[in-house]
Amino acid sequence: MFPFFQLWHEKTPDALVLSDRGSLEDKRCQCAKECGIQSRFARVVQTLFSRVIRSLNWSRSTVATNANENITATGYDAWAPIYDDRDPSTWLDEPFLLQQLQPFPGCRILDLGCGTGRYLRRLTSGLYRLTAIDLSRGMLARAQRDSQSLDVRWLQTSVTSLPFQPNSFDRIMSGLVIDHVTAPKHLFSQIAAVLAPNGRAVVAGVHPDMQRLTGSNIEVESDKGAAHIPGHIHEVTELLAAADEAQLKVEVLEQPRVTPAMVERRPAWKRKLGCPALVLLALVKHGRKG
Repeated sequence: MFPFFQLWHEKTPDALVLSDRGSLEDKRCQCAKECGIQSRFARVVQTLFSRVIRSLNWSRSTVATNANENITATGYDAWAPIYDDRDPSTWLDEPFLLQQLQPFPGCRILDLGCGTGRYLRRLTSGLYRLTAIDLSRGMLARAQRDSQSLDVRWLQTSVTSLPFQPNSFDRIMSGLVIDHVTAPKHLFSQIAAVLAPNGRAVVAGVHPDMQRLTGSNIEVESDKGAAHIPGHIHEVTELLAAADEAQLKVEVLEQPRVTPAMVERRPAWKRKLGCPALVLLALVKHGRKG
């Protein structure tokens, strides 16, 4: 037993002994006062101990997240040179992006997990202030190579720890990132923090039904060798709840399916026909600055 807990237990009214030097009442008051001080001290120690435990749990969670992100970054580094950013699923999310993002001249736009930069290249050059982040150095290098006509601020960082001030962006777009995030509510809270009031965000992710059909993890074979990219299945209801918790209003939700035209382009997708391919969200942050 720790000394302060031992002291606390020893100094109790049950331990009172009468003597000629003081009355029972005086002894009771003195002991009660001491017990009150020690009780408050014990509560403070208990609070500090709880904080230490929470800190240790947070540290373990952070270590696990960092390890997961390192694996993801390594996998995408290997995949970057051969990544196909024109597969038929782009027929679904890119039109949605252009319809729902609704940028204006001078608009501050963040591409959250830009990959090869395909979303950026759908925007009119010179009209907007563009920032793009990605966890993978290889993907950023390819995005820069393929988007040389655009004036973009490129940053290698995690989507779970955005290095931006609150209200830094008017629009945020994120394609196929949420599948690699352990906790969607954390991603949406990050989006809400850096999105300006009345700002819009467009988020696209692989549909959970598609992940169950094909597997949530990605195995990559490239000139750099084999790589494993971990994925996470998030139900649509979970995504909606996470957005709501972050005070992001879902204006539009679409769950487009794989079409015959897509299968015609990719015959290997025959087993995917009719399966929901993506979850597409158009979000708005309501409120005032400050």
